[in-house]
Amino acid sequence: MALTQVPIELSSTPGIVDNSNATAITIDSSENVKIGTATDRFSNLTASTANLQIGGGVVFEPGSGNNVEIFNYRTTNMLFGNGATEAMRIDASGNLLVGKTSTGDYVTGIEMQPAGAILSYRTGGVASIFGRTNDGEITRFTRNGSIVGNIGVKASNNMVLDGVVADHAGLEFGTHTIMPREAGADADATINLGGASRRFKDLYLSGDIAHLDAADNARLLYDKSSNLLGNAGTNGTFATLLVGTTSSINSTNTIQKSGSSTNALVINNSSSSIPYGLQMRLGAVDPNNTTSTFYEAYGYNGTAFVKRFEVRSNGGIANYQANDVNLSDERVKRDITPLSSMWDKFKALEIVTFKYKDQTHTNDNIGVIAQQVESVAPEFVSNDGFGETPEGEEPLKTIYTADLYHAAIKALQEAMTRIETLEAKVQQLETP
Repeated sequence: MALTQVPIELSSTPGIVDNSNATAITIDSSENVKIGTATDRFSNLTASTANLQIGGGVVFEPGSGNNVEIFNYRTTNMLFGNGATEAMRIDASGNLLVGKTSTGDYVTGIEMQPAGAILSYRTGGVASIFGRTNDGEITRFTRNGSIVGNIGVKASNNMVLDGVVADHAGLEFGTHTIMPREAGADADATINLGGASRRFKDLYLSGDIAHLDAADNARLLYDKSSNLLGNAGTNGTFATLLVGTTSSINSTNTIQKSGSSTNALVINNSSSSIPYGLQMRLGAVDPNNTTSTFYEAYGYNGTAFVKRFEVRSNGGIANYQANDVNLSDERVKRDITPLSSMWDKFKALEIVTFKYKDQTHTNDNIGVIAQQVESVAPEFVSNDGFGETPEGEEPLKTIYTADLYHAAIKALQEAMTRIETLEAKVQQLETP
């Protein structure tokens, strides 16, 4: 296409007029080109800085099938603004920057990189908003063109984080509830929390932990009061707790352990301040008889279980008494001295028959009264108490029965000595 030249000598500011004989293009002495004359709608092409200033907007109307192409052949930044303030730029590396003039993960603004990354950073308020008007997928995640997961919304207000590949877990966040999902759908009893080598550390809860069976019955419940309840069953009716076994013995809570030279159960109180051991309670009634027991011990003789020991609900102990032993080795004792005479003390002891006020049988018991023993031989009486202390009174007194037994042997020895002495005197008198 031929160029139209306007000689400089024709005018200090030569120009080209339109078909109405109005100036349309003006070229000044600095070779700046101005299109139009209105102050609010004009364009300048400044020769010295190669800037193109467009006041009335630009409309591109390429021919059919042609592209609109804008290139910066200087490989510098392309700036876009409003008034004199920059709003957006395409930098020399092809990054699109909105609201920022330099790249960086933590620079306020939006950054779109040629490699596909989009960075959005804001010092306050919401940085990005994604949404839709109904339930469904909001954001999709893919790998090599295949969908691996998404974030969406379900049931109007529930957020869903899904792994959509087969057997992959997801979560649904509902009202006070987090529910499992699998492969983009609701799931029940198929999702694990952690794994054998990918474990969580601590779990802090304020409510109950329940293990449910297929019928939604609580088979194991650890409640917020630190109670471990086995087989809660339907409507909270508690059945048996099974540990180490799948079947109960006599339909009771059963703990089973198989191992040589090992204990089946160890209960340890590690407190260093007044620790207590095991306590057994019959919480609904006090049987106080020889039938109900607090504790029973059995051995297996190859064909049947044989009872070896029991603690009865009346406080009695039943066992093979001939097998009872007390530790008496000299190596564990100190301050060993012969016992002084028990003759007078035992002669003063009152042996009585009695009944306990709450005993259920009518037989008389034979024994002593602690207060009477204390008046004669206080070393045989303990005032540490037993059971509940009567209101406003001192603790119930108990007797050191084993000490009385051995002291009785001492008294018997004294009696034997006296008898032997008398027998010797009698023999002397009878000898002619």
